[in-house]
Amino acid sequence: MVAASVVTVIATTEKAGAISIYLGNGIDQPQIDSSFNFSQDGISLTATGVTNTGARNVYQSILGLGVSDTNNPIDIGTNQIGGTIRVGETLKLAFNQSVKLVSVTFSRVGNNDNFSLLVNGNQFVAADIPGGNILDIDVSKFSFNPSPTGNIFGFTVADNNDDYLVKSVEVEAVPEPITLAGMVMGSGFGGILFKKYKKGAKLSSKSSS
Repeated sequence: MVAASVVTVIATTEKAGAISIYLGNGIDQPQIDSSFNFSQDGISLTATGVTNTGARNVYQSILGLGVSDTNNPIDIGTNQIGGTIRVGETLKLAFNQSVKLVSVTFSRVGNNDNFSLLVNGNQFVAADIPGGNILDIDVSKFSFNPSPTGNIFGFTVADNNDDYLVKSVEVEAVPEPITLAGMVMGSGFGGILFKKYKKGAKLSSKSSS
């Protein structure tokens, strides 16, 4: 009975707060690379770019991340997560642990720009990005309700007229489940319980012989 009880799975420690991870480079100097890495408060992620036909480089500027089409960091139009001939461009954010995506802040948002979110490869939502203007320079925040949970989030486009950058994401770590055995053995009570269990097993063995 003791052995069966120690594998019970229970909830972990208290709930962690949400953190905002800025995905830009903080300087007005665009750059392009195969991937970019970020880390904050124990949560880390790697950003990569893909299309329907394979991998793409990632664009980074003070305004956030995009997917590069021409590998020319000066041409902002070809470095956004875009539609037109680039339908299928996706910015993938792979986290080192399961997180809840609370919100995302977009930049370079124009009129009627939409986005689609993939969670672990499956479409979660397709929605209009709030705000937007004719100059294609707006910054806006989209909050998820409910918030999706996963470790790989893909930001892509809904149709040919969409293009934008992802400036930051707000995430919340999802507590890992722990077992009663882990709690018990991590305390002084664990040693006492184990000794009593062994002693009881020996007595049982002697009485049956």
